Amino acid sequence: MAENYNELEEFARGGVGQYIKFDESNTPIEGIYLGYELEDDNFNPGEKKVVYNIEIGQEKKSLSSASKRLARAVLSAKPEIGNFIRITKIPGETVYDTLYQAETSDIPF
Repeated sequence: MAENYNELEEFARGGVGQYIKFDESNTPIEGIYLGYELEDDNFNPGEKKVVYNIEIGQEKKSLSSASKRLARAVLSAKPEIGNFIRITKIPGETVYDTLYQAETSDIPF
């Protein structure tokens, strides 16, 4: 009997679970903004990271990041809970040059 590897492939791409991340082509993340939480950053003891809660496809997903640039982009968009939000990652030459853009709307993008 041959195994069906669809679920394993989906998991390997990061498509399964509550956490979301930018894919290799940096497709913008779009959904309904549900707010944010601050958590301890396991990779940097004593530091915090932000967990942005976004509803995508009627499921609550989380975008976790310690990026100050992402936080500033979200702040500049001034999202309110229930707004549609689009977060775009703009890669630079190095990881330290990465920028983010956030936009909000009352209607879907």
